[in-house]
Amino acid sequence: MITHPTNQTNIYGGTQDQGLQYINNSSGTGIFSMTQAISGDYGHMQISNNGNTLWAQYPGAYFYVFTNLLSSPGYGGTFDVGGLDMPAYDWIVPTASAPNISDNYIYVAGGDINGGTGSHVIKLTYGGFGTFTSGQFDFDFKTSGGLISAINESKVDEDRIYVGTDNGKFYYSNDGGNTFNAASIQNGPGVLYLYGATIASANQTSDLVFFGGSGYSNNGCFMSTDGGQNFEAITNGLPPTIIHDLVLSPDDQFLFAATDAGPYVYHLFSDEWFYLGGNSAPIVEYYSVDYVTDYDIVRFGTHGRGIWDLNILSTSANLIENDYANWSIYPNPVSNGYVTIETHEPMLAGARFELFTMDGKFVFSSGLTASKSSKLELPTHLNGVFIATITSNGEQLYNQRLVIEKN
Repeated sequence: MITHPTNQTNIYGGTQDQGLQYINNSSGTGIFSMTQAISGDYGHMQISNNGNTLWAQYPGAYFYVFTNLLSSPGYGGTFDVGGLDMPAYDWIVPTASAPNISDNYIYVAGGDINGGTGSHVIKLTYGGFGTFTSGQFDFDFKTSGGLISAINESKVDEDRIYVGTDNGKFYYSNDGGNTFNAASIQNGPGVLYLYGATIASANQTSDLVFFGGSGYSNNGCFMSTDGGQNFEAITNGLPPTIIHDLVLSPDDQFLFAATDAGPYVYHLFSDEWFYLGGNSAPIVEYYSVDYVTDYDIVRFGTHGRGIWDLNILSTSANLIENDYANWSIYPNPVSNGYVTIETHEPMLAGARFELFTMDGKFVFSSGLTASKSSKLELPTHLNGVFIATITSNGEQLYNQRLVIEKN
């Protein structure tokens, strides 16, 4: 899923079997239908040329270009990226946009443009209907012992390029790809074998970058504050899962993640992840995420349940603020079967305490008294890590991780 950069009510979705879908006006609320531009399977899309060129990838690193995006996308040609060492089993390979939206090229994970061995970053340029030029950087990432798993360009420094490999290593270039340097990272994230990993760079801080991927037997997300030279794991509140996509808020304070466990947000100040699904978002894998700056919306693409918009002004931003200012749920961990909920002001009418598993399944709910404190007895069978939420009339006011130890 990708949002048009200049007209953010235009959305393009790559699907399995249902092809490339688009909608030209998704403003307002409700459920919107999309139109199929072409059948097949598509993923890892990019937009270039001031929003006039859409790159949609078909399995086998086969790129379809579409133009005339603001009305009805029109076919503009295809290009097949080759090589003997293609990442992601040559299915849907990682891509990245150009540093400037006016550029009409993208970065692609090879492969080798000459058909030989090696894993190179390829620069693929569109020159008009059916016309493409390709070149590649000299550095061979196969020397790392793995193949390219993710690419990202700095939004602040156009000479900086980031690359991850499928064995958890990370590289950065400060000279536009002429040379690459290895980062210091311990047991970096793995990959979804047919789709790769993900990198997100900051909007304002040139040295802030994140690296995410598979995190079951290892950490799934890492942060660097020195331009990719050194990384530390950031997993407080994040369940074992695969991170498919990451995006930062415009102020670089919130990192949003599309994961197999659902939608999550990491708050940099508190160093903690929070689940964003609540009790209304679908419980499926989430594969992509965009920050829609014109509307302060976080847009998630799911597996089989369409595209969902989250208004962060009424959920995540308030949730984090309330977390540290107004609410307390204790003890944590719970060991005696009882939990207390406190707030600075009397609770709103209709306030409820709800528990969900880390993958979003509902397990318990209870009403709260209209006072500053409520003590609840929890079901005796509960044991493990849960998401505790406070809601009022359908609006989520607060959540946190809650560890419950069975009596």
